[in-house]
Parts: sequence; structure tokens; C-alpha cells
Amino acid sequence: MKGLYFQEDAAHVSKVAAIFGCATCMIADECGVSPVRIEQLMQRRGQIREGDERSLLEKIEEFYGKSAAKTVISYGINFLKMTNKSKEKK
Repeated sequence: MKGLYFQEDAAHVSKVAAIFGCATCMIADECGVSPVRIEQLMQRRGQIREGDERSLLEKIEEFYGKSAAKTVISYGINFLKMTNKSKEKK
């Protein structure tokens, strides 16, 4: 996936896109998997409605399963770790 800050994450971004059954650009930006883009996708699909009080991860789990939610979480944790490491190197 071109444009990613961390090219080593391209396979992971592709895995999350496969879970959602969409193109990578629908769930990711240059920083990788984007919760905002996932939320927008789920809203367009009618999976998230205005006033729903459940978290995005709860909605992902409901429609795509626990493993999908864990995959999205693990990517976020990995991204934060890599971001922190890049800041330490400066």
C-alpha cells in the first residue's frame, strides 16, 4: 500500500480490509488503519446509527466478530509502539 508511513504494516492493513470486505483506502490513511474511516464505513453500511451508545470496538465485534476487534486493537497498539520508537530515535 503506497503512502503508508510504515510499509511493514501494509500486510496488516490489507488483513483488516479483508475483514471488512473493502479496499484498503476505505479503512486506512497514511498512518494505517483509521478508526474514523472504519466508523464512516460502518455508518454507510447502516451498522452504526446516530445515538448508538456502544463503542466502535463493540460494534466491530457485533458485526465482524471478536477476532476482528482484536486485530484492529492490536494494530493500534503496534502503531503506537512504532511511533514512540521513532520519536525516541530523534
